[in-house]
Amino acid sequence: MTMKNVAFAAALLLGVTGCSGVNSDAVCEPGSGNPCNDEGQGQGAGLTFPSALQGVTWELVTVERASGEENLPNRVSSLVFAPTEVSGKTCNSYGARVKVATPALITSDRFLSTQMRCDGPAGDVDRMVQDVLAGGATWQRQDATLTLSGGGVTLTFTRQLS
Repeated sequence: MTMKNVAFAAALLLGVTGCSGVNSDAVCEPGSGNPCNDEGQGQGAGLTFPSALQGVTWELVTVERASGEENLPNRVSSLVFAPTEVSGKTCNSYGARVKVATPALITSDRFLSTQMRCDGPAGDVDRMVQDVLAGGATWQRQDATLTLSGGGVTLTFTRQLS
């Protein structure tokens, strides 16, 4: 990654903001009664990703679609959840803020991304992870495994070992 890309990724991660607070059951959607920081919707508080997702780097290991399950090479894609945002890296580095956060569903919006040319399988995975998060993903964590499902795709991540 060039210094320009490193600087952009750092600015991206610092610039992704959303609602703040500690209530992981809050919903931040238009008409939900919990306004978020969207233009014209006012300031809201209390929206964070569930704590079970935070503080860990998650590495994508399998993708399951209607055509079957695909095992992926290590470190092809990773996610990190902070209280109000998610960041990731496949062939692009990207980040987004939390839009919906419940004990069963998470949604991110306003993805910002580097603009690397991402063709082939890495580009497909890059778009797939972002699409699942943007479209609303059901999630389940069991010990060192995180499963995100949405849009006919199931993504399985494992906790990255240091």
